[in-house]
Amino acid sequence: MGQKRLEMVQRARRVIGYGGAFPPYEGLIKKFEKAHNFDEAFALWPAKRHRSRLQPTLKLKQAKLYNHRFLAMKEHNRKDHPKA
Repeated sequence: MGQKRLEMVQRARRVIGYGGAFPPYEGLIKKFEKAHNFDEAFALWPAKRHRSRLQPTLKLKQAKLYNHRFLAMKEHNRKDHPKA
């Protein structure tokens, strides 16, 4: 049980903390005050998975837009400077 709690504190310090310590944020103080026990105080919300799905989609859209602009510019240059 002691190792599990130590890992909970370490994880909370990485996620909530700053410089390895818990800063006196109002929300963090309320979280600790409302906790009924150690486990509630250092429990974290589950990671949200939907963010990781959105980022590749956005990158893909940006890449398609870049490619579209690149091809349009290439076509424009081909019209302005025909090969002999």
